[in-house]
Amino acid sequence: MGEIEEELELIGVYFGASGLVEGAGTGARILKEEAMLSGAFLDGGDVTLDEPAETSVLEQVIEVSELTRERSAAVLERGDVPFVIGGDHSTAFGNIAAACEHFGPEGVGVVYLDAHCDMNTPETSPTGNLHGMPMAALMGYGDPRWCAVARRRLLPENVLLLGARSIDPGERVFVREHGIKVLPVPEPVEGVEGPVLAVIDRFIEERGIRYAPSTSWSTFRPLTRATSPRASASKRSDRSGKADEGCGSGSAAPGMRIRKRAEAKELKE
Repeated sequence: MGEIEEELELIGVYFGASGLVEGAGTGARILKEEAMLSGAFLDGGDVTLDEPAETSVLEQVIEVSELTRERSAAVLERGDVPFVIGGDHSTAFGNIAAACEHFGPEGVGVVYLDAHCDMNTPETSPTGNLHGMPMAALMGYGDPRWCAVARRRLLPENVLLLGARSIDPGERVFVREHGIKVLPVPEPVEGVEGPVLAVIDRFIEERGIRYAPSTSWSTFRPLTRATSPRASASKRSDRSGKADEGCGSGSAAPGMRIRKRAEAKELKE
């Protein structure tokens, strides 16, 4: 089988209103600007909101999720990989929703490397912050208006939580009831080419998953080494607008080799 020459198209999602503090949207903008300087990526466009009038945070999250889904879907239709650089964690929704629609729920897996599950609902969340709910909403649990943005739902059995260590009580119940796999990661991780990557490989291969959005790392390139054909395809900033170790989301395409037009620079905080 010949090498598939998908390109990574960066989509900047400059939104952070559902987080705890301001700045996540600005951090995403800076990350994308620096990444584009490397020459390794195509520009997939940006998602921004006009100055909100009297709209609620939920309404803003829904609009951003829909716009991100549309941009990501367009990239997939072109045969490329959407790499979303977002602000707060609600921005993970649109990219994964687009993958589920494009490949079908059975062909999409999520390897979610984060200290949190982001699987709260309005009923279980201790804070009510929407940035802690995107994964549950993608599976159809949450505000029905937000859930409806995902035209096809993510399957719980195709989700792997990697490194989760701060799980709310309601999330623990959700994870247990839906049989979602959780893999704790020892600190520090002994290199992504070791046991952590092996677990990701096994999880994807056992399910025959072709496309696995939301593999998250603190840099852009940890999964593009010679030992793995995957490409990290999304990076988010943390709630303060800085690059966040272990708290982003990305897309990996199992079995794909991404043709790099230039060596990507590793972004630092």
